Amino acid sequence: MSVRDGPRPRRNTIHEVPSELKHSLVYDDVEDGDDEFDEEMKRQLANGTIEFVSGNPAVELSEGVIYSLKEKFVDTKLSPDSRHSNLPSKRGLICCVLGVPSFSTPSDFARFTGPHIRNISHMRVLRHTKTDKTYMVVLRFFTREGADSFYNDLNNKQFVSMEPEVCTVLFVSSIVFSKPAGSTFPETSQEQPLCPVCLERFEESSSGVLTVLCHHTFHSGCLSKWKGGDSCPVCRFSQQPEGQAPVCFNCSNNSSLWICIICGNVGCGRYLNSHAREHYNETKHRYALELSTSRTWDYEDDTYVHRLATNKSDGGLVVIEGTETSQGENTEDKVESLSLEYSYAMESQCKYFEEQMYRLKVEKENKIDLLKQEVEGVVRANGEKGKHLHWMKEEKKRLDKNTKALEVKMRDKLKEVKKLYGWVGLMMGQMEELKSLNNIMKHTQQQLRSKITKEMEDMQVIEKKIREVESQNELLIQKCS
Repeated sequence: MSVRDGPRPRRNTIHEVPSELKHSLVYDDVEDGDDEFDEEMKRQLANGTIEFVSGNPAVELSEGVIYSLKEKFVDTKLSPDSRHSNLPSKRGLICCVLGVPSFSTPSDFARFTGPHIRNISHMRVLRHTKTDKTYMVVLRFFTREGADSFYNDLNNKQFVSMEPEVCTVLFVSSIVFSKPAGSTFPETSQEQPLCPVCLERFEESSSGVLTVLCHHTFHSGCLSKWKGGDSCPVCRFSQQPEGQAPVCFNCSNNSSLWICIICGNVGCGRYLNSHAREHYNETKHRYALELSTSRTWDYEDDTYVHRLATNKSDGGLVVIEGTETSQGENTEDKVESLSLEYSYAMESQCKYFEEQMYRLKVEKENKIDLLKQEVEGVVRANGEKGKHLHWMKEEKKRLDKNTKALEVKMRDKLKEVKKLYGWVGLMMGQMEELKSLNNIMKHTQQQLRSKITKEMEDMQVIEKKIREVESQNELLIQKCS
């Protein structure tokens, strides 16, 4: 029999939603049937509709549809004002967070929101109709500014730094419950005016009120103190998906399975695809347990580590017949051999997990050092900004002083301008008088010219008459002589 390589990291698929939404959704643990769900999710996002279900199946289930707004593409490198202008213009107070992994409890999600919890009036956990590996959270904010800040700060941010899942935020236009009829958000089917944990009343101004999947509502701070894991403090309903039957990590076969005692890898036997044996060849993990019989196989010796197995009927130990062991072998020797082999297995397993712990410790220390460097950089940047702020304050004082001096000068100039306006008005009056006198003089001059012209014409007539008289006198004188 054989066992293959330990659980190969399962491929996380990132689905690109149509260009109108531009969101990245991460779905972990890709298995049979997930491709169909991915296509369904992409189709629903393209249509702006997301089907959901909530409630305890043993009590009551609610179904409905979330209608989302189609966001414009928001570049995270833009300034906050620019990113604000790229948000949907018809957005309201309700957002929906998609793809929250099932290992993250509602209390974990409330902590993930950080300081934004003060801006959230109500949160409600919903599950997609096609999968139980992730869930959704619908959030109602007190103000639209709070919703915008939540979107800009947490959209496309990882839930856990060591996991690939990211927070995907959509603005919601409406939520329609189809079953049971008449359900609404955020009210639940069972009215709960008091928090079941602290017995304090839910006020309208209370922030961080959380309704879990079974429709029970709590203060998020009260729920975080609950020691019952992800179960509801009221009905003990758990939102974690039910366990699935084990399959080979490589080919998904569900028969002839062997699990590595060292790292937990599940592989199929040599009579199928021999993935369990391949795992031993790659990792040299010596021992594997057959899931169907609970027998342990040693790959180095190519034999079972003992000839005892558990009887399924009464749980006792029974001898397994084999060609290599005589029927008269001492049971005490078998038990001693079994104990020794298990000691070797546990020692090997201990070494493996010590190596894993050391690796995680080194990674943690490296991350702490990196965070310290980032903090020091932020402190230095804040120091430089503080100096720049001090300079700006001094510059503002100087500008204020100059502004006051300029205001005094401007008032003096305004007084001078008013005086000039008075003089200009006086001069305009005098000019009007001169214009009227000029018009009178022009009229008089024209009259005089006309009179002079007429008198000159009269003089010409008189002169003509004088010449005629003189000519007549001359004629008379001539006649008389």
